Amino acid sequence: MIAIDLLTLRSDALSVVIAQGAGMPEILSVGPAIDGFVHDVAGQPVPHATVDAPVPIGIIAEAATGYSGRPGLQGSRPDGTGWAPRFTCTGTDRPDQRSAVFHLTDDVAALELTLTVAVDHVMTIGARLTNRGTTPYAVLHLAPSVPMPEHATDLLSFTGRWCREFQPNRTPFESNTLVENRAGRTSHANMPALYAGTGGFGEQRGEVWGVQLAWSGNYALLAQQLPDGRRHIQAGELLDPLEVELAPGESYTAPDVVVAWSDHGLSGASHAFHRTVRASLPSSGARPVILNTWEAVYFDHRLDTL
Repeated sequence: MIAIDLLTLRSDALSVVIAQGAGMPEILSVGPAIDGFVHDVAGQPVPHATVDAPVPIGIIAEAATGYSGRPGLQGSRPDGTGWAPRFTCTGTDRPDQRSAVFHLTDDVAALELTLTVAVDHVMTIGARLTNRGTTPYAVLHLAPSVPMPEHATDLLSFTGRWCREFQPNRTPFESNTLVENRAGRTSHANMPALYAGTGGFGEQRGEVWGVQLAWSGNYALLAQQLPDGRRHIQAGELLDPLEVELAPGESYTAPDVVVAWSDHGLSGASHAFHRTVRASLPSSGARPVILNTWEAVYFDHRLDTL
């Protein structure tokens, strides 16, 4: 067994275990409160004709480590360098038992990465990339990865159109499933969420992991099963070429990735998301009265009619 340092974040509803070392931290488990977690790296399967040891799926998956899936960070400098950074962890802050902030740098690529992981009713992952070089750095993709256990065999996404939103699309969790929004705003066709769970999970039954991106613009969510059987969901903003180009000293903050766990099906995951939203809203004072004009005028929003 290979010894690694484990960091556990705990709330009343959730526990998150993170492997921490000299490089990119890796989330190992998201689920119920646990004690005595053991991670046997040597016991992980390694298919033939691959590298000798399992390549970790870091919070930001790195091509430089030999990871063969989609990297969590894609970008480059004008001369083509910096496209495969490999980060070193320079420090970890623990504000409390529920959160951790990882500070990472790549001196060769001249990049700095700050990752914030926090748990309450849900787990939230934040990522900020800073250009420490002397030339611009174009960001194409910055998306954290969330591991899914081997018994999360079913995958649920949603599709639709106007007046027929949120149509469920259930598939086996295997190979690659990509959900994208290119409408530039919240879309009737897709929602920025994927749910993985035990076979046949429903509203009230099964173990479920829900992954949502806190973003209403373009996005890309990838559910991937690697050749060795490991599964993860990667979520981030969908950027066009040169949409985000960091000048020296500038930073890009990716939308938060929000993860709910439930052992009571989809309803349990929904309740965790709802509690998180309610906790972030001001609760003092009377609630304002909102007039919904939709059924009266639909798309014909003229001031004189309103």
